[in-house]
Amino acid sequence: MALDSDTSTQDAKMATNGQKEDAVAVSEAGGKAVSFSTDAAGAPVGGVGAGSTSVTSGQQPAASEDADSTAVTSGQQPAASEDEARKMAVIDAGYKRLCSDATLQTKKDGYFMTFDSQVIQSVPESQFEEFKQLKTDEERIFFVWNLPPVHSIIKVRPFCRNKSAKAAEDTKQAGNQLFQQKRYRQAVCQYSQSVVRAPPPGHDDEGDLLSIGFANRSAALLHMGEYALCLRDITAALAAGYPARLRYKLLDRRATCQLKLGEVTASRGTLQELKTALTVADLNEKKMAAWQKDLQNKMDTTSKMQDCKPIMLQAELEQPAPPPLPSRSGHFVSASAAVDVAHAAGEGRYAVAAQHVQPGDVLVVEKPHASVLMAEKMSTHCLHCLKRVLAAFPCAACSGVVFCSPECAAAATYHRWECTILDLLQASGMSVLCHLALRLVTRHSMQFFRELRPELEKRRDPTVRPCTDTEGHTFDPSSYLAVHQLVTLGELRKPEDFFHRTLMAVLLLKHLRVTGYFGELPGG
Repeated sequence: MALDSDTSTQDAKMATNGQKEDAVAVSEAGGKAVSFSTDAAGAPVGGVGAGSTSVTSGQQPAASEDADSTAVTSGQQPAASEDEARKMAVIDAGYKRLCSDATLQTKKDGYFMTFDSQVIQSVPESQFEEFKQLKTDEERIFFVWNLPPVHSIIKVRPFCRNKSAKAAEDTKQAGNQLFQQKRYRQAVCQYSQSVVRAPPPGHDDEGDLLSIGFANRSAALLHMGEYALCLRDITAALAAGYPARLRYKLLDRRATCQLKLGEVTASRGTLQELKTALTVADLNEKKMAAWQKDLQNKMDTTSKMQDCKPIMLQAELEQPAPPPLPSRSGHFVSASAAVDVAHAAGEGRYAVAAQHVQPGDVLVVEKPHASVLMAEKMSTHCLHCLKRVLAAFPCAACSGVVFCSPECAAAATYHRWECTILDLLQASGMSVLCHLALRLVTRHSMQFFRELRPELEKRRDPTVRPCTDTEGHTFDPSSYLAVHQLVTLGELRKPEDFFHRTLMAVLLLKHLRVTGYFGELPGG
């Protein structure tokens, strides 16, 4: 839940799907909420989103006892000298600057810092005085975009981690060795790298790398008892053009998984497909006879069985649902009736308790409007849902990200625009919040913003109250307008800070432009 107060911080428990267990949501200047969650093993998932998932009430954590903390009792405050006050003011200003810089650039060796420094050095004082007089973000963007050094210092070109047939072949062979050693989990990791690096079907140097990578991984997953994942890999292998002469292996594996999952009727249908596939199988007479005998035995066995779902697998197959809200707020669709949103001059919008709240009550269940995976998690967690991945599904164009399923890969429509620039964005050293700002754009089409422009223009009027107050408005976190209306606290920013942030916005714009997002040809 994003709050608008510059200094507001809330501790929150978050119940999420999959392996995410708990999280902490912290509101940051501008009203953006950052969530850090952990998977079942306790490792940080590293997702950042403009929203949180589930917030429950509870006790405040006890204050830590360290050498720098001072306990004050009976409501008495220790007296502070003027010197101490000045020192605290300096420390506070330095801390704010440090936090502000961190929201722009996280890595000091990224090229944005160099770019920023060179552009600033090239701008004469008189020109910067003009920038200081600008009042709107639009004016600042146009001003910085028209500075010649912005385009002469950096030439943006598409760059990403491409597919590699050699890398796919090498990791496939490594997986085969691990499989022979019965180290199935390690084999799955190698096969996953193979399918991520393998060129798509139809590529000149691809051959059958992608389909064989999926097929080999399905065999390892079968040995691990991951029947649902095995079935998914078999489907992917067949879709990727697995050779017809070898297809009987996949069909036999699929029938086995279906039986393990209690899908007897489906297994019977697969066995019929297997019977046909054996007619074109690359088998000698002796092996063919053995396969046909085994097939007949399986067909006889399944003819006496009925569909069922093994009890031991039910918990694995059923995804946990978010906790239900006991009631709905009239102004905040993701919150219970115990929560309302208020507004105050100088404080912005904030959540308030509309009624008594018991410890453990579910207060908010909400999906983030947008989320971004930390760069260091790109190879181990799904780009879209942020879950830890066992059997990765690839992007069709790059090797820089992984998905947990074909469904997540299809849902990540924003990656179409980020695919060819993702490595560039990471090399810039930009913070994950800057990437989140870009994601708020790429998750929508340019046509979406063209149609929304009249409403956005209207909401620039400072007399138009945000759509999250209690005067008959409803806050819908799935609406882009709700995010667009988050307060910027621009009145607290200095011209120098505005210039740095405007330069980052222009750099993101330059990257987005080469992807063709605006209808231009890539590189245009």
